[in-house]
Amino acid sequence: MTSVGYERRCAGGERRFFLVLFWIVLVTVTSNCEAGAQQDGVADGKQARPKDEQMSRSWSEEDTLADEAKLENICDIQSSLSAYCICDSLSLNDANEAKCSVFNVSDQNDSIWESFKTQAGLQELQLNVQEDGRLNFLPAVALRNLPDLTSLQVRDATIDTLASQTFVDVTQLHELRLNRNKIRHIRPFAFQGLSRTVELELSHNELSSLERGVFAGLDSLRHLFLDGNNISLVEDSVFQNLRKLEELDLSGNSIAVLTGETLMGLQQLKKLTLRGNQLAIVGDHTFAHVSNLRRLDLSSNQLQVIRQQALAGLRHLNNLDLSRNQLKGLDKSAMLPIWSNLVNSSMTFTVEGEDICINETHRMI
Repeated sequence: MTSVGYERRCAGGERRFFLVLFWIVLVTVTSNCEAGAQQDGVADGKQARPKDEQMSRSWSEEDTLADEAKLENICDIQSSLSAYCICDSLSLNDANEAKCSVFNVSDQNDSIWESFKTQAGLQELQLNVQEDGRLNFLPAVALRNLPDLTSLQVRDATIDTLASQTFVDVTQLHELRLNRNKIRHIRPFAFQGLSRTVELELSHNELSSLERGVFAGLDSLRHLFLDGNNISLVEDSVFQNLRKLEELDLSGNSIAVLTGETLMGLQQLKKLTLRGNQLAIVGDHTFAHVSNLRRLDLSSNQLQVIRQQALAGLRHLNNLDLSRNQLKGLDKSAMLPIWSNLVNSSMTFTVEGEDICINETHRMI
């Protein structure tokens, strides 16, 4: 073989060697780059996911703000067929009080209730249905948007029934006034969650009975008004959870029977009004569970008999009204349980429409 041929062969071999080497290097570099890219992608994915979530959350918040921006300020609605509110401030989320006239709302999902989101800090709310208006439910959507509400009044609606857990979204309520709403039924646990409520008004509705469990959850209640209904049945122990109650008004109903068990649990009761019912007899120990009673109004009933121990235990009583009944006389023995009150203190004692202030001289009619 000539030297020229040998050199050509060597040169060709070198070229093939370098081509193979270049190919190996290229494949290696490419593989490393792909692996690095995958690792970077994983790392980027770990970092990107929170960013994606953050962006998603941000968009969600923006959507919420946008939705709220579409709502009319409940305190500054210029024209509405549903309701019109007068507030102590027109600025968004600045009002503390709102007095609303309700015209005609037949749907829980009416946009007027969502508009209360624009005043989420409201503390006092009145919903007064106008004479030719209509409202046959408590607006759950509005209440859900008012977590700071402490006073609620709904008047002249047509509600019929208070369902269980109606007020679970307004647990800060101190005062609840539901007068003149044609309420006929209260389900057990309707007031569940209202442990801060101190005053409840249910006057001038169409209640005919009070069943056990209807007042459950009202642990702090001090004043309860049930006057002007058509209550004829009061179940035993119906008030047993109202251990802080100080005032109970049952006047203007149709109660014919009252027993000691009816008033069980009312150890702190100071004022009991039973005026204008259908009581004919006050039996022995009727008031045994209300020993702290100061004022007892039994006027305008059909009382003919007061049993000898009917007033037993009322050692703090200082005002007793028995006027406008059918008592033909009052046996002294019926007064013996409160005789010490009559002798040792100034006591207003009303019989047959006459006020008798008893100090040194005690007169019985």
